[in-house]
Amino acid sequence: MMLLGRLTRYQATIQQFEQTWGCTLEEMRSRYEMQGQENFEADDEYLEWQWYADAVEIVQAQLATIVAR
Repeated sequence: MMLLGRLTRYQATIQQFEQTWGCTLEEMRSRYEMQGQENFEADDEYLEWQWYADAVEIVQAQLATIVAR
C-alpha cells in the first residue's frame, strides 16, 4: 500500500508539472537542451520533474516484482 501511495503522489506531481509548463517531460527536455540562456527556475523544475519520473519507474518496477511473486 505504501508503494501505491507513493506512486499516486509522484504521478500527481508530474501532472502538476505538465499543467504548469504546458508540456510533457520529453518536450521540456527538448526545451531544456535547446535553450541558449540559463533559466534557473526551469533548470530546477526540470531536474525535479525528472526525479519524479525516475521515481515512478522505480516504484512501478517494485510493484511488478511484487506481483510476479
